[in-house]
Amino acid sequence: MDGWQDRANVSVLVLSPEYLNSPYCRHEMERAVARDPDFRRRCVVPVLLVPCVMPDAIKCPNPLYVDLTHDADPAQWDLVLQACDAALGAPAPEWLRARDQIARLLERNQSVNLIVTGNPRWSRLVDHIRKDFQPDLAVVDLDRGTTASRRGLVSEILTACGTKSGVPPEPEDLVELDRVLSARRISKLALLPRDHPLSSIDMQTVELHGRQQ
Repeated sequence: MDGWQDRANVSVLVLSPEYLNSPYCRHEMERAVARDPDFRRRCVVPVLLVPCVMPDAIKCPNPLYVDLTHDADPAQWDLVLQACDAALGAPAPEWLRARDQIARLLERNQSVNLIVTGNPRWSRLVDHIRKDFQPDLAVVDLDRGTTASRRGLVSEILTACGTKSGVPPEPEDLVELDRVLSARRISKLALLPRDHPLSSIDMQTVELHGRQQ
């Protein structure tokens, strides 16, 4: 644990009664604060998750102190992201809401139509879902020119699902696509525009709104 901590650029200390009562977590906190006892290097980010008595070390002047006891406040999340030199392109509560909704629908074996407005980092969202929720998730990249036509898009989806057979002519292409999707145990996430002809397939819509420029 010490080795991983020593390699980190930023230590985010998520404070709660359970955290402060854990010898391992106290050890982690004390080592982190020792790297920047005056909180001037911005490499230690105390985050209050559950109300508790703050340790004396965190009461030093000018710590970057984040209050997430009410985690719907995007300004507090922004403090964490800025300290970690990270950006989502959307308010963190909105980003997390979309993530949880997508993960929940996929867990129910429902397909998802993710509609993105603005400039959120939606690819990071998909990567996060694939890493932590659905490791077998297949993604269709609509930035590829091959997806511009209906036949090309159906082909990309079938390929992402592991099917190497050719695409039959319309309207049998949708029948084949529905057969392949229905036969799979694990749902896939397709990124499709709202008015695409494939919208007749049973998909649940999730919207992710980025910050306005």
